[in-house]
Amino acid sequence: MVTHIAKSSDKVLNYFTEPFEIRDRIRYKDGSNRKHVFVFPYISQLLDMLIENNSLFLKTALDKSIEHNESTKEKLKSLIKESINNGCYYGDYWKKEVEFHENGNVVHFRDTLAVAGIITNIARATKKSENPQINCLIKRLNDSYKEIKYITEQEIV
Repeated sequence: MVTHIAKSSDKVLNYFTEPFEIRDRIRYKDGSNRKHVFVFPYISQLLDMLIENNSLFLKTALDKSIEHNESTKEKLKSLIKESINNGCYYGDYWKKEVEFHENGNVVHFRDTLAVAGIITNIARATKKSENPQINCLIKRLNDSYKEIKYITEQEIV
């Protein structure tokens, strides 16, 4: 499936690289559901194939993936900081609530007192390009991935 998508038109590639929202099934006291932003579950494999194919859409796909990863990192940092400030976690106990599932590149965090949290997937690339500008984007993408996966106390403050 991913192979076919990688060889598709820009319109199809744009669709599969666009983030989308999913609402929680849980209803909160105010009647709302939390929204979570995801990207295509196989985005990392798709990026690798676009790199291998030297796709003209590659720069756009990388830019969108970087934007999603960096947005995720900022939201995660904000939620952790907020959970510490509202007394949900003391010291580095928040680390026990940051879960990372590498098989799907899914990150999850919850603030149990504020009933706030994040569930999303993030992207990375394992391939390199012959184009130095593309390699800079790949490095930026992978750096944002690692910063989320190995988030530290210093980044939260």
